[in-house]
Amino acid sequence: MKHLNKLAAMSLLLAGSMSAAAVNVTFHVDYPDAVSMSSNGTATTLAAGNTTLNLNEYDYLSFSGIQPYVITGVTNASGTPESIYSGVWYKSIYPTDEGQVYNISVKNLDEARTASCSVSVDDPSRVNAVLSGTYTTLTLQEGNNTVRFDPEVETTLMLSSSDYQKPLYRVTLDGVDVPSQGGTFNVPLTQGCNVDITAKIPEAPVTVAFSYSEEGMGAISRVAVDGVNYAEFDGATVSMMAGQSLTLTPNSAYNITGLQINGVSQGWTGGYDYTINGIVEDMQVYVEAHPYSTISVTLNVTDPEQITVYRGYSHNNDVITLSGTANVIELPENNTLLSWSVANGCYIESVKVGGETFSGDYVTCTDGMVIDIVTKAIVMDKSAVVWIDDRSAVDTYFSFETATREQIGSAFTTGYNIVDFYDGYNPFGMSWYSQNETVGKVYVNDVLQSPMYAGSTTYQLSLADRDVVKLFYAAEPVDCTVTFSLCEGVTADVTRDIICDVADLDATLSCFAGTQINIAKADKSIDVKVNGETLTALEGGENYQFVVTAPQTNVEISARGTEGIDGITTDSEVAVPVYNLQGVKVSETLEGLPAGIYITSGRKVVVK
Repeated sequence: MKHLNKLAAMSLLLAGSMSAAAVNVTFHVDYPDAVSMSSNGTATTLAAGNTTLNLNEYDYLSFSGIQPYVITGVTNASGTPESIYSGVWYKSIYPTDEGQVYNISVKNLDEARTASCSVSVDDPSRVNAVLSGTYTTLTLQEGNNTVRFDPEVETTLMLSSSDYQKPLYRVTLDGVDVPSQGGTFNVPLTQGCNVDITAKIPEAPVTVAFSYSEEGMGAISRVAVDGVNYAEFDGATVSMMAGQSLTLTPNSAYNITGLQINGVSQGWTGGYDYTINGIVEDMQVYVEAHPYSTISVTLNVTDPEQITVYRGYSHNNDVITLSGTANVIELPENNTLLSWSVANGCYIESVKVGGETFSGDYVTCTDGMVIDIVTKAIVMDKSAVVWIDDRSAVDTYFSFETATREQIGSAFTTGYNIVDFYDGYNPFGMSWYSQNETVGKVYVNDVLQSPMYAGSTTYQLSLADRDVVKLFYAAEPVDCTVTFSLCEGVTADVTRDIICDVADLDATLSCFAGTQINIAKADKSIDVKVNGETLTALEGGENYQFVVTAPQTNVEISARGTEGIDGITTDSEVAVPVYNLQGVKVSETLEGLPAGIYITSGRKVVVK
């Protein structure tokens, strides 16, 4: 039945392994039932000789000896040894293991343990005893125990307390004290040796004496014995009973730089309580410390009303009152961090620490450090426009935010959106996501922009004054040209996209359909025709506005009341394309269009 169970377990291993790319690995052991293998929570015993398994890539196996056997080594087919940890071999399966053979060497401890020693213990419940080499845990009885060991491998008996707060009191080897190494007694074993373990700590008084560096007296504010405050602590001595613990509480006004116990340095430099567990004999404690000093920092600011400075991090809200533009700040040695935040409506133009440009909003200071912070009031001295052909085409997510993380895109609508900004808002970040299929083209001043990485809809835009951003979601952009013709002696002020001046009216203007053109008189009243159609002046009668819709647009500007410009003719019979308010062509004629407002021949038309 035992062998049938073994075969069943092996079948489970093989069945799990065949579900993925298999790696054939062979494990060899000379003795049956000497080695246990565990894989994916299933354990099995290796047979004598070769056992070849189909395993998954990256399976994680472990091998250990079955009493009285212990694994002493593992080598691959080339003789290269594997690492054994506490008698266990851990193995991850890789594609390079295909066809590999691992030889597992074992030792029968019943046969190898030819030496013995005597181990006496007063309270075995408080003792952990482990033989080195094979990492075998011993079960000791109260009184005398005969312990057999392998003189070649199990050369040390490692003893420690089962209660970390109460160490073993004493261990001797042939009557000689064995020193404790961090609470562990490493006893070298020889044939016939006698080990005596005293686990119980006797009821005996012990004294802990304190000494300090030149300025260290007072660095320990109080002590506690077994968690109870020691009221009589004078900084020099503590009287207590063997086996008790001693807790040291540091004085927050002192910088503790070192601690020694019986001349051995410990890993404590203050900042938290330190506990010495299970003191069993008189002890010397040396504390190296000094009172925290202060450092001096010079902070120069352009305007103390535009910045708030804090001791420590800003969230602690320990505000430093600035006396003016030049400030000398004293900081305690144990908290030399300064942080700052800019006032509302202001921004930090530059920070220098020790004359070097600095980009953070906090710094750990050193004595004599000079910090220069230049702030300015935010002045929205620049403007740009963001034009969107159809905002509703992006139905899920749209973001247009400043470099200061201010979201301004939530207010954007179809058409033109004015953005007032200052240099600190650059670069702007823009992204979107839509369940609709979108064109998704971004232009700045009619130049196509690239996303931050291929295939994304995330853009970073550094804008200058009077830049024009155009976003095409609903349709591809349509290239158009606009030509201006002026009667002799007539001048006009022309802008495009609301904020951009058209300086040279003799040159052909290239733009996209949907571009808004504004025309204002310069010195005398004017009339304007677009592709032969007379525009109606805006309220006030002196300014005109139209949206470019035709691929070629001719604009005639004449003095008011004149015949216009000789040589310019139009054929009213020619079909004129019709566009919606977003500049998207919808028809060749107004006939049959649903009710709404459209643009044709450069002017708005209402269809009822």
